[in-house]
Amino acid sequence: MESPIQAPYCLATITSKDFGIATEVLLYSFLKYNPWFDGDVIVIGDDLPNALEERLAHQRPVIFQRPDPRLRQAAEGLGDLLPDQQDVYKRFYSFEVFRLSGYRRVLYLDSDICCTGDIAPLFAATEPLLACPDGFT
Repeated sequence: MESPIQAPYCLATITSKDFGIATEVLLYSFLKYNPWFDGDVIVIGDDLPNALEERLAHQRPVIFQRPDPRLRQAAEGLGDLLPDQQDVYKRFYSFEVFRLSGYRRVLYLDSDICCTGDIAPLFAATEPLLACPDGFT
């Protein structure tokens, strides 16, 4: 299923009700250091409280997308196979960024990132995929 959004650039992240404050910090810091950014901001999550959606969209419009039900079911199934990993299955929602189309660049950032500078070089890069390790895990 293609995304109906047809903007040139996109910032995407996943969140949950437990990561709402971190996501607010991400969006605030990203927009503070990247005032040139006029692309879409997409937040992927399920069961987000209305109050959280309102807070996240306070600075600028945000597009909220729910994960594909097939991905949600598969991710939850991992929790059944690995009971000690029950709380991390939503991390797999990040795969939803590969369904976003119509963009020249999609930048996925974890919701616990605080931007401290301009990320324009990432949008100007010519590589088809850039990635970095997660310093915490």
